[in-house]
Amino acid sequence: MKKRLKPPAGTLYYAVESARGAYGIVLTSEGGTEPFRAKFRTPSYANLAALQVIGHNIANANTTRHADGTVGAYRRKNVIFAPRANDGVQFVMPLDRQMPGAEPPRGVRVLGIKEDQSPFNLEYDPGHKDANAQGYVEKPNVNVMKEMVDMITASRAYEANATVMREAKNMMLKALQIGR
Repeated sequence: MKKRLKPPAGTLYYAVESARGAYGIVLTSEGGTEPFRAKFRTPSYANLAALQVIGHNIANANTTRHADGTVGAYRRKNVIFAPRANDGVQFVMPLDRQMPGAEPPRGVRVLGIKEDQSPFNLEYDPGHKDANAQGYVEKPNVNVMKEMVDMITASRAYEANATVMREAKNMMLKALQIGR
């Protein structure tokens, strides 16, 4: 006869630290043979949001008109991150007991997307159709090299988080097989 795990009644949260936050699993059980709710908390959504905004910035690095056709340079956008709110789920990290008084990590969330208010780049090009009376064209405040560095950082963080999620899933599956 196969043995079945019987999770205790209540809610358990286990987190694994990763490059940009904690990957967590919440299991809620009524004391039966299976948890009735499993919730996964991933830190990678924030990285995907950043990659999307970075791609938009790079695509508009030379745009000198608004979507409605009026003259005006594209303004760079930034993703604003904030710590996740305490939603009542207690984080239990392997080293928490060794650091009394330290605030447990909560991961990050996307607070919003904000336009960068730094000045536009002026380029002297009197023959350009969007040049002002002095012959200068307002170019977007996008530095493509900086955007590429940000893209590589976000991409590697996403990749690291995906690896952590895969390994945490594998560890949980191995732990579940112990009881068989």
